[in-house]
Amino acid sequence: MKRGLIIGGAVVIVAVIILVVFVFSSLESLIKAGVETYGTEITQAKVTLETVELDITSGKGALAGLVVGNPKGFQTPSA
Repeated sequence: MKRGLIIGGAVVIVAVIILVVFVFSSLESLIKAGVETYGTEITQAKVTLETVELDITSGKGALAGLVVGNPKGFQTPSA
């Protein structure tokens, strides 16, 4: 019984570690997708983002190449 609980606990801990590593490794792409998806929905204009750079250890981040398109009715392609 004890051995089963220890093995089960170890499996849970390993699964959590794998999940945390996966989320941190794909965090930049998740942010980029979120900005483009929700930015487009909120502004009703196409929003694109070239790159996202995060440094988790220092708490710094940067967005590069953010382009917000103009809504219908405007003559220029982007704001």
